[in-house]
Amino acid sequence: MKTIVSSLLSFFLFAIVPLRAQRPPEGLQRVIEISGGEGGEGFSGQNINGLAVGWSLKRDYHNVTISARLANGGGIDGYAGGTAYLTRMIGPHSKSIHEVAKKEFELPGNYNGMFTLFTNLDLAAGEYWLVFEDPDNGRKTYANWVVAAPFTLRTTKGTHYLGTTASTYPTEAPVYMPATLVHEVNRNFGYQFEVIGEPVPLLKDEDPSRATLR
Repeated sequence: MKTIVSSLLSFFLFAIVPLRAQRPPEGLQRVIEISGGEGGEGFSGQNINGLAVGWSLKRDYHNVTISARLANGGGIDGYAGGTAYLTRMIGPHSKSIHEVAKKEFELPGNYNGMFTLFTNLDLAAGEYWLVFEDPDNGRKTYANWVVAAPFTLRTTKGTHYLGTTASTYPTEAPVYMPATLVHEVNRNFGYQFEVIGEPVPLLKDEDPSRATLR
């Protein structure tokens, strides 16, 4: 069995340019964000394959955009593609029916910044995981997820950070990536990402901190 968690020394190092958080568009909120330290910096990147980050919501959101800070470690001519999943379940019982969205993507050469993965989503209260996988075209990819340690966490009321996790899977044979993820999360570092959305108005006197997850 191959465990990505145990291979953190395989980080790809590259020049990191600090990123400053931008104010969300009018009417939208920053639901959750993991960024670098006070200067906004990250320190390295790790190949995206089998990496994931999770959060839970206690209220519904419309018009949601999800972005992650990704980098092309292959330079100007390096191929940096992959697949991103947004799913409501990870672990052995996870199936495609739990997917909220799925997208294949490719980073430009020398890319290093926030990359928009999903837009215009409606997310109900509950648990969500952003999961990455290498492309299924067999090409070597230089797509990396930028890491921050220490990291800065920002959330709205009623949003809970579940941490990062990684895949444990056989080195051969095709697998459904979200089903290979374990719940042994790591909170010592953070993969940088951001979720922005429009909160659905609460019922009168409803407190999102006491809402029941659906």
